[in-house]
Amino acid sequence: MTIGSLAAHLGRSLFNVERYLDATTEVPDEEPISPAAYYASILKTSDLDAPVNADVRTRSDADAAGGWESLLARFDAALASLRDRLAADDPTRKVRVFGSLVMYLDDYLVTRLVECVVHADDLAVSIGVPTPDFDPGVLDLVITDMVGIARLRHGDLAVVRALSRRERDEFDALRVF
Repeated sequence: MTIGSLAAHLGRSLFNVERYLDATTEVPDEEPISPAAYYASILKTSDLDAPVNADVRTRSDADAAGGWESLLARFDAALASLRDRLAADDPTRKVRVFGSLVMYLDDYLVTRLVECVVHADDLAVSIGVPTPDFDPGVLDLVITDMVGIARLRHGDLAVVRALSRRERDEFDALRVF
């Protein structure tokens, strides 16, 4: 990805919240999934050329095409809108998100935090600046979710081994993306 595409992908983390809130008027009686199950459902491959990953790059390139000023203006507008909107919304509201999955709003927001933290770090490294500091509560949510993804993808024993016995980590179990 170019730096512009990466920035656009990071912006999409916020833009999608508005998009899914606007699109979800009423969700059928479906059981919502967890943030970890969301990632386990949509990220079935680490192959960068897989259609799902190629689609991410295509969307990011398209979002970046207007230039950084346009992207920043969209980001600022979405952030301002969501501050008020999320404060007034029900955190247990069900929303239909990517892949037609159903999640509680608060749980979907955890997935957005994961995207923001991971891709803010990617962007900082790409342009040679320090990674932003994140609130410890945000990092706790992100790390908890990523360990949950690892557990779903590789199993509990593999995660225990990855955390405690590197020589027995046959699956690279803490790698979730």
